[in-house]
Amino acid sequence: GHLQDIHTATSLFRNALALRPQRHPNHPLSLYNLTEVLTWRYNKKDTAADICEAAQLYHELLPLCLKGTYLRSIAAGAYGVDYAIS
Repeated sequence: GHLQDIHTATSLFRNALALRPQRHPNHPLSLYNLTEVLTWRYNKKDTAADICEAAQLYHELLPLCLKGTYLRSIAAGAYGVDYAIS
């Protein structure tokens, strides 16, 4: 079902992040993907732990995103960190 897909995606993005440590060039993208799937799961299940974890990951992500980059614009936008902390 739909929730199983969300759980599978969450697991896969966690694994991808584990394979991309902080100095890996795709580490910020892996962080962002995990925040997105956690927010998606929160929207479906309304589990506070998911949105709390997403907010913590955004806190880690934003300093890694250079101003003016696409990743910064989507991470800092209305459906990114603003959503996670509101």
